[in-house]
Amino acid sequence: MGNPSFSSVINKIKNSKDYQGLFKRAFNGKSVSIVTIGQAFASYQRTLISANANFDKWYYGGYQDTMSKQAKLGFELFTGKAGCYNCHSINKKHALLTDNKLHNTGVGYLQSMSIASEITQNPNDRWKYNTPSLRNINLTAPYMHNGSLLTLKSVVNFYNKGCFQNSLLSPLILPLNLNGDEISALVDFLKNLTGDNVNYLVEDAFSALIW
Repeated sequence: MGNPSFSSVINKIKNSKDYQGLFKRAFNGKSVSIVTIGQAFASYQRTLISANANFDKWYYGGYQDTMSKQAKLGFELFTGKAGCYNCHSINKKHALLTDNKLHNTGVGYLQSMSIASEITQNPNDRWKYNTPSLRNINLTAPYMHNGSLLTLKSVVNFYNKGCFQNSLLSPLILPLNLNGDEISALVDFLKNLTGDNVNYLVEDAFSALIW
């Protein structure tokens, strides 16, 4: 992910006040290492394997009462005026909510001038990051690759303003001109992407063997 070495990742986490004691509590006394970092990532990624959200029941199952009128308006904005679907794809058969492509929204521009190009070796890929899925997005704050946005509303506001301008900004990024009610509706729709198997995923993660 653009870090210079494994050891730099380990040291960064060890020196972060936010992570003090958390690895030992989560991994039965074991400290930060490549093994425990890998296990933490894997546990997190398993929480994203999710479906049968209120959105799925409504859009694919035809159950009209699983989504509020405001959430349905949010979906119309998502696939229309707000243009979210351009990167967070939805089709008639499935909704991965990602195009699995790299896009520059300007967030990386403020933090680093070279981190993305170090990965692909392509200067035009500077400040680009892969589109994440939006499954369970209401449970995975903070947002963006660097955790710089704390709430879903702040994320929508960020895109509404047209993100951070830079020379390589994705052409898909434009000011959305959403009003307050539309922003609230879009946030409400995003909250309906939480799967109904979250408790199972959490129980499964806690039952996994820790080496």
